[in-house]
Amino acid sequence: MASVYRELRRGKIKEVQVERLQWRPDWKVIALGYNDRITKICDVNNGKVILTVAPEAPGFGNVICMGWVDNRPATNNEQIQEGIKSLAAEGIPKGILDLESNQLLPRLSVLPGTGPQ
Repeated sequence: MASVYRELRRGKIKEVQVERLQWRPDWKVIALGYNDRITKICDVNNGKVILTVAPEAPGFGNVICMGWVDNRPATNNEQIQEGIKSLAAEGIPKGILDLESNQLLPRLSVLPGTGPQ
């Protein structure tokens, strides 16, 4: 995955490399984790960046793992168990699946232009 490009930041040219990528299950969006600790979520139909996430604290390292999570409530417990089994089959440790992302991650700000028109 040696996708390297040069990027101009604050007057300096910096080589940036994609280290991680993860397609959304519907293949319409892709998340890219770069070696400069930036994560970008892009619409693959038009190439536009939907969201850019940069670590706020200097102690955070590079992106080492990515995945998409369906944040809609499941209709029943059986669907939840099926989802856990399919993720476990992909090699994701069960301990990670038990974590509540809304309790571990900071709340994201609302994107402009996504509200009701």
